[in-house]
Formats: sequence, C-alpha cells, structure tokens
Amino acid sequence: MARHVRTQLRHAIASALDGLGAHVFPGRTWPTEDRHYPAILIYAHGGTSQFDNLAATDSTIPLDRDERVTVEAIVKTRNSEPDDALDDLAALIEPLMMTDTAIAALVDRRELVSTDISTRSGPDGREGSIKLTYRMVFATTAGNPTAKV
Repeated sequence: MARHVRTQLRHAIASALDGLGAHVFPGRTWPTEDRHYPAILIYAHGGTSQFDNLAATDSTIPLDRDERVTVEAIVKTRNSEPDDALDDLAALIEPLMMTDTAIAALVDRRELVSTDISTRSGPDGREGSIKLTYRMVFATTAGNPTAKV
C-alpha cells in the first residue's frame, strides 16, 4: 500500500535525524521509559490545501498543500539544565532539516516557522522539550495523496 506524502515526509525526517544520539520516533507518541531519552518525535499537524486552478474539480488536478510538521526533542537530566541539551539538539536538527536530500525530494519549500521551549523540574530530575515547527509546502493530485507532483 502506498503511503500518504505526510507519512513519507515523517519517515524521511526520522531517517535524516537518526544518528544524532537520540531515539527517533516518526510519530507523536511519547516514550515511556527513561532509557528512551533523549528522544526526537516527528509529527504532522495537517494544514491547508487548495487547487492550483480555481476551476478545478477533477481528481487529477494538482492540490497545493501547506502542512505543518513538528520535530520535538525531549531530554531528561539529573544535574544540569535541560536548556543546553535542547539547544545542542536544535543546533544539529535545524541544518539537517534544511539540507537533507530525501526531505527535499518530498517538498517544494520548507521553513522553520516557530520554536517552542518548555522545561520543568520534579523529584526525578529535570526535563524539557524544544518543538521546532516547519512549514512544508508540496503538491499532490487531489485524487492521489501518495505521490508528490
């Protein structure tokens, strides 16, 4: 079965980020055990789409898609601030997101549109996350969301 371009994109991002010293998950499900941290989650939010021709109603007409994809890095620490570890991961993630050729093959345009950082401290240590949200622009036909056009 062919996969939606969004799924292909999440998996391409996961492959690009594999090897950064974190466990990479191409989905939004949180890891449940400490051994899974640091973790990187990749998930799509969806987005807007429209025909690139106002008169189009045919399933073969290109459908321009403007999707949001988040790469979320999560760390847990005992004796240090998580902010430094989060920024270190962001410094590795951001260049790969903009230069990886497998990601480029699936999108026409990509840009980092927001960064959200959160941290907290508890009895088991400190944890934090950095969410890097990207705008991914690509087109499929209205009748085939599994292939970029």
